[in-house]
Amino acid sequence: MGATSINSDADDLAATAQSALDELVSLLNTQYNGRHLFSGSMTGNAPVDLDGASYDLSTPQTDYYKGNDRRASVRVSSSQVVDYGVMADSDGIETAIRVLASFASVTGDTLTDEALGDGMSLLSGAIDDILVSQTGLSLSASTLEGAIERNENVTSLTSETGGDLTGVDVAQVAVNISSYEARLNASYAALAKILSVNLDDYIR
Repeated sequence: MGATSINSDADDLAATAQSALDELVSLLNTQYNGRHLFSGSMTGNAPVDLDGASYDLSTPQTDYYKGNDRRASVRVSSSQVVDYGVMADSDGIETAIRVLASFASVTGDTLTDEALGDGMSLLSGAIDDILVSQTGLSLSASTLEGAIERNENVTSLTSETGGDLTGVDVAQVAVNISSYEARLNASYAALAKILSVNLDDYIR
């Protein structure tokens, strides 16, 4: 394969990865009811900022994350509190950002069979991790739905985000979780787009 073809392959892969990365970051930084969902309790902060960041495919790093590690929770009974939420520095999301950012900067000189294979393997694992997060959210949603059915006055239930208990509408929390799930589903689609790239198109 000639140098021109190699450079063309690298350009195509970089463009595809950049498009998927932009879509993923946009999904993570979108707001719901004026709050960033993927920032932990720091809901006023957009969770992902890639400005000035550089990535090595094999080295995890979460410097891009601008939130914290405090998950939201809702008390559904006197003895049960349900945690929910996903942070933008979770394993699957961090891996996806790292791989896509690495691929987005690939050149004809750095596009190797080994790097491509390693990146695709990492991306596949990232998708699996995101599916695990979706499953966790679904379980939380099921628990909340049961609580809503058991409590006629859902506004009497209380919620906390790493602090004091405050009043909350549990039905609204269920809507929040649905919003998480919708964004993770869209993120999955963005990652699957690049994972579907035919390796034979790039292996020399």
